[in-house]
Amino acid sequence: MIINFKHKIKAATINDVIDKVTQQLQKAGFGVLTNINFANKLKEKIGVDIPPTVVLGACNPKLAFEVYQETTDFLSLIPCNVVIRHLDKDNYAIEMIKPSVMIKALENPKISAMAIDMDNQMQELLSTIN
Repeated sequence: MIINFKHKIKAATINDVIDKVTQQLQKAGFGVLTNINFANKLKEKIGVDIPPTVVLGACNPKLAFEVYQETTDFLSLIPCNVVIRHLDKDNYAIEMIKPSVMIKALENPKISAMAIDMDNQMQELLSTIN
Protein backbone atom coordinates (compact mmCIF):
# COMPACT_ATOMS: atom_id res chain seq x y z
CA MET A 1 0.00 0.00 0.00
CA ILE A 2 1.33 3.44 -0.93
CA ILE A 3 0.75 5.71 2.05
CA ASN A 4 1.99 9.03 0.69
CA PHE A 5 2.42 11.31 -2.28
CA LYS A 6 6.01 11.97 -3.30
CA HIS A 7 7.55 14.85 -5.17
CA LYS A 8 11.16 15.84 -5.85
CA ILE A 9 12.46 19.37 -6.22
CA LYS A 10 15.74 21.21 -6.45
CA ALA A 11 16.60 23.84 -3.85
CA ALA A 12 19.66 25.39 -2.25
CA THR A 13 18.68 24.43 1.33
CA ILE A 14 16.10 22.45 3.24
CA ASN A 15 14.83 25.76 4.66
CA ASP A 16 14.05 26.91 1.11
CA VAL A 17 11.95 23.78 0.64
CA ILE A 18 10.21 24.27 4.00
CA ASP A 19 9.33 27.84 2.98
CA LYS A 20 7.93 26.73 -0.39
CA VAL A 21 5.90 23.92 1.18
CA THR A 22 4.57 26.18 3.95
CA GLN A 23 3.51 28.85 1.44
CA GLN A 24 1.64 26.34 -0.72
CA LEU A 25 -0.02 24.77 2.33
CA GLN A 26 -1.20 28.21 3.45
CA LYS A 27 -2.64 28.97 0.01
CA ALA A 28 -4.66 25.75 0.29
CA GLY A 29 -5.99 26.64 3.76
CA PHE A 30 -3.53 24.56 5.77
CA GLY A 31 -1.42 25.75 8.66
CA VAL A 32 1.75 24.19 10.00
CA LEU A 33 1.14 23.13 13.60
CA THR A 34 4.48 21.43 14.20
CA ASN A 35 7.97 21.53 12.74
CA ILE A 36 10.16 18.65 13.89
CA ASN A 37 13.78 18.56 12.82
CA PHE A 38 13.95 14.78 12.76
CA ALA A 39 17.65 14.62 11.88
CA ASN A 40 18.58 16.86 14.81
CA LYS A 41 16.40 14.88 17.23
CA LEU A 42 18.01 11.58 16.23
CA LYS A 43 21.47 13.11 16.64
CA GLU A 44 20.54 14.55 20.04
CA LYS A 45 18.76 11.46 21.40
CA ILE A 46 20.74 8.51 20.01
CA GLY A 47 23.80 10.03 18.37
CA VAL A 48 23.08 8.99 14.78
CA ASP A 49 23.43 11.09 11.67
CA ILE A 50 20.92 11.07 8.82
CA PRO A 51 20.50 13.56 5.97
CA PRO A 52 18.57 16.71 6.85
CA THR A 53 14.96 15.66 7.42
CA VAL A 54 12.06 17.73 8.72
CA VAL A 55 8.50 16.64 9.51
CA LEU A 56 5.83 19.33 9.28
CA GLY A 57 2.47 18.68 10.92
CA ALA A 58 -0.14 20.34 8.69
CA CYS A 59 -3.83 20.89 9.31
CA ASN A 60 -6.70 22.51 7.46
CA PRO A 61 -8.99 23.72 10.28
CA LYS A 62 -12.12 23.78 8.11
CA LEU A 63 -11.65 20.21 6.89
CA ALA A 64 -10.58 19.02 10.32
CA PHE A 65 -13.74 20.45 11.88
CA GLU A 66 -15.93 18.72 9.29
CA VAL A 67 -14.37 15.37 10.14
CA TYR A 68 -14.38 16.13 13.88
CA GLN A 69 -18.15 16.66 13.72
CA GLU A 70 -18.48 13.16 12.30
CA THR A 71 -16.19 11.50 14.89
CA THR A 72 -13.86 12.81 17.55
CA ASP A 73 -11.71 9.70 17.04
CA PHE A 74 -10.26 11.65 14.13
CA LEU A 75 -8.20 13.72 16.57
CA SER A 76 -5.87 10.78 17.12
CA LEU A 77 -4.89 10.95 13.44
CA ILE A 78 -3.98 14.61 13.05
CA PRO A 79 -1.98 16.52 12.00
CA CYS A 80 -1.20 15.35 8.46
CA ASN A 81 2.55 14.83 8.14
CA VAL A 82 4.61 16.39 5.40
CA VAL A 83 8.18 15.08 5.27
CA ILE A 84 11.00 17.02 3.65
CA ARG A 85 14.20 15.03 3.09
CA HIS A 86 17.54 15.96 1.60
CA LEU A 87 18.44 13.41 -1.06
CA ASP A 88 21.74 14.64 -2.48
CA LYS A 89 23.37 17.86 -3.70
CA ASP A 90 20.43 20.21 -4.28
CA ASN A 91 17.74 17.50 -4.52
CA TYR A 92 14.96 17.16 -1.95
CA ALA A 93 11.97 14.88 -1.52
CA ILE A 94 8.62 16.09 -0.26
CA GLU A 95 6.30 13.36 1.00
CA MET A 96 2.70 13.99 2.11
CA ILE A 97 0.54 11.44 3.83
CA LYS A 98 -2.53 10.41 1.84
CA PRO A 99 -5.59 11.45 3.85
CA SER A 100 -7.50 8.45 2.45
CA VAL A 101 -4.96 6.05 3.94
CA MET A 102 -4.90 7.87 7.26
CA ILE A 103 -8.71 7.96 7.50
CA LYS A 104 -9.17 4.31 6.51
CA ALA A 105 -8.78 3.27 10.16
CA LEU A 106 -12.00 5.11 11.06
CA GLU A 107 -14.10 2.84 8.82
CA ASN A 108 -16.57 5.64 8.08
CA PRO A 109 -17.88 5.88 4.47
CA LYS A 110 -18.73 9.60 4.73
CA ILE A 111 -15.26 10.49 6.01
CA SER A 112 -13.64 8.17 3.47
CA ALA A 113 -15.37 10.07 0.65
CA MET A 114 -14.13 13.36 2.11
CA ALA A 115 -10.62 11.92 2.31
CA ILE A 116 -10.62 11.09 -1.41
CA ASP A 117 -11.33 14.77 -2.11
CA MET A 118 -8.55 15.70 0.30
CA ASP A 119 -6.18 13.33 -1.54
CA ASN A 120 -6.89 15.18 -4.77
CA GLN A 121 -6.26 18.54 -3.09
CA MET A 122 -3.00 17.34 -1.55
CA GLN A 123 -1.77 15.87 -4.82
CA GLU A 124 -2.59 19.11 -6.66
CA LEU A 125 -0.87 21.15 -3.94
CA LEU A 126 2.22 19.01 -4.15
CA SER A 127 2.44 19.40 -7.91
CA THR A 128 2.59 23.21 -7.53
CA ILE A 129 5.78 23.14 -5.46
CA ASN A 130 8.84 23.82 -7.63
